[in-house]
Amino acid sequence: MNQARQLRAQRIDISSGVPAFGLPVVEGKLFSTPDATGYPSSFIGGAGIYDDTDSRIFYSNTNPDWTSTTLSGALNGSVMYNYRDRAYVLFKVIGAAVSITAPKGPLYGTVEVYADGVYQADVDLYSASTVAPKTIFSKTFSGSGQHTVMLVNVYDKAMHGVTNPRIGVDSLTLTP
Repeated sequence: MNQARQLRAQRIDISSGVPAFGLPVVEGKLFSTPDATGYPSSFIGGAGIYDDTDSRIFYSNTNPDWTSTTLSGALNGSVMYNYRDRAYVLFKVIGAAVSITAPKGPLYGTVEVYADGVYQADVDLYSASTVAPKTIFSKTFSGSGQHTVMLVNVYDKAMHGVTNPRIGVDSLTLTP
């Protein structure tokens, strides 16, 4: 069983400090409250829709880096994408509920979604044709507070014959 599947089977609640995807484990949970790890310490707070260019959104430092591209129907006309295996985007929020919009298209693959360090779902971003971003994930937390949501590009889950599939993001909607 590969590392991603092993971690998912453990519900990502690990205390060994062993990193997954080359990312740190903090407070016994993958991606949870990562301030000490060099991620931005600013949380996104307040009701609203936040664009993919918001400086409080953390994009993994993969090579090549994340790229912005224009897309009709996207918030402010563009989306961010990356085609590297295990590229990820991290949202640190203060609120009770979030939803994330992302593009779908023939170059996109499958992403794993984590909330507060716990695996939530696989989301297939493939579509035979490119479509305007739509909500791909929503989560209502048990209460308002500090939370993390992360999308991770996972090559071994790519379907539809996509080689080097992309991960993309357009916006985050937050409910306090």
